[in-house]
Amino acid sequence: MDVVPEAIDWARQQAREQGIEAHFTVGNVVTLSAYADGFFDFVFDADCLFMIIGKDRKTCVENVFRVLKPGGIFYAKAHLVNEKIKIRTRLGGKNYFDPKGQYSTVEGLPMYYFSREQEFKDLIEGAGFKILHYRTNPKPAARARVSFYAADMWIEAFRPIPRNRF
Repeated sequence: MDVVPEAIDWARQQAREQGIEAHFTVGNVVTLSAYADGFFDFVFDADCLFMIIGKDRKTCVENVFRVLKPGGIFYAKAHLVNEKIKIRTRLGGKNYFDPKGQYSTVEGLPMYYFSREQEFKDLIEGAGFKILHYRTNPKPAARARVSFYAADMWIEAFRPIPRNRF
């Protein structure tokens, strides 16, 4: 799912060229309004949540919980902030990293959010998920010079199955 139709067109083309059968949707990943409750068995986020800032992060994860079937799996990724960076860091042009807001900008607009490890766990659990496994990986070598980017964190969580009441 992507809000940009051209991104979906590109994804469809890539899938066709690789012989992969997949369904792509133009839509809002925060609301997931295109999908009914309990629609999916599995939701994978590789870098989408990283681009959602503010209250929308909580809303997005709550809606992932909503669209997953009980027992469904959510696999999510966060970029972790280097908490040693305490001052705003200029990135060139209008771009900067704001340590208080934990985001970097594109053309001066907040664009990429960097989580704290416990904050990311709390976000996932706060929506009702149970964490099965998590791990942190060093940031990619290509980002070695990005001082405010500490590491990546992956969380595998599930939507609990309600217990029957007798």
